[in-house]
Amino acid sequence: MENFLADLRHDFRRHKDLADRALVHLDDQEFFRRPAAHDEASE
Repeated sequence: MENFLADLRHDFRRHKDLADRALVHLDDQEFFRRPAAHDEASE
């Protein structure tokens, strides 16, 4: 169980770091943009 938690923490930090680095490239307008009604994600 301890290895599982350590792996979980490692993966969380890795994904958080990836997200933080990606978000740096967005300005406020891009960050808060809402997808259009016709975007595939809304289907």
